[in-house]
Amino acid sequence: MSDNIRTLKATSEEGGGKERLLWLDSCKGVAMMLVVMGHIADGYINAEYFPQHIGILTTVYNLIYSFHMFLFFIISGFAFFSAYMSRFEESKSRYYRQIINIVWVYFAFSIIQWIFKFIFKSNVNRPLTVSNLLFLPIKPMAPYWYLWVLFFLYIIFAVFKIKNISMRNIFGITLLSGIIGSCIKFTLSNDIGNVLYYSFPFCIGIVDAYIGTKYLKEKKLLFLLCTLMSVGIFVYIVVFGIILYNVPILSFISATFISYSIFYLCRMIFLKLNLKLFQIIGRYSLEIYVLHCFITAGNRVLLPKIGINNFFINVVINLIMAITLPILFSYIAKKIHVYKYIFKPASFWKKTYEL
Repeated sequence: MSDNIRTLKATSEEGGGKERLLWLDSCKGVAMMLVVMGHIADGYINAEYFPQHIGILTTVYNLIYSFHMFLFFIISGFAFFSAYMSRFEESKSRYYRQIINIVWVYFAFSIIQWIFKFIFKSNVNRPLTVSNLLFLPIKPMAPYWYLWVLFFLYIIFAVFKIKNISMRNIFGITLLSGIIGSCIKFTLSNDIGNVLYYSFPFCIGIVDAYIGTKYLKEKKLLFLLCTLMSVGIFVYIVVFGIILYNVPILSFISATFISYSIFYLCRMIFLKLNLKLFQIIGRYSLEIYVLHCFITAGNRVLLPKIGINNFFINVVINLIMAITLPILFSYIAKKIHVYKYIFKPASFWKKTYEL
């Protein structure tokens, strides 16, 4: 079945008339929910909330963190190829605008987060200092390191394209850099290590998009292998409580198996099922990503104060709010015509210039 069966016949917000892949939006939705859930678990563990449920929180945290950002970068690589690399010469202007948008969103929301954490430093798990603000260009704050890494990957893979480096060579280069990155990200430099480490899943997404519907039999065999390995890894994490994402090489291998199996499984499911909820979450994944930490952090303080002390109800409400409020914010921003100022200023500047 072609990956283009389910598409949204609408012009993308950046322009260019590119059709959206609904299944890819849905995959983004799944990945985004995992990111939010992982941050909720992380926040509760570090704040020592619900100590009686620390076992559940730790298991959820260990499972999600073993692959969730690897999965996110596979999806990002697939989207990057579909939007820019497949017809790079025609897409150059959109590519440059997207680079500007990434830089803008990274700095804008990092600064906003720094201000909030500085003001409410007594209520946050990880207070920030002035040095965190000064070193933003070279040392990103959590969770905005994703945008920092994404910027460099956009540059690196555009250079690969311009230099006409073969896909096979790119795969080999990024496989090696991923292995090196898995070693140095926990030792010498987490930030440089992240660029090297996540270049490989980004490349996996690009290669998958490049291949398209070719080699379906081989893809299915790879999926089965990855799924079997993933089940074994999950059982290992749950039974022994092992934190794989902190183990060099092993974290890289396990993340590769798990993330690709989930990516392939989601694609098969969402090509057949048109699930609007995941599509909407995926379509607003950037907005959710940059805003959800403000909400989850606030809810850790607010929800217990208004009497929501049941663990499961607290987590579910936190998850729902962290996903729906950024979507609502984006909807209102579009209605009052300030959305592009916040999230896509390059599109606004281009439009103004042309007028």
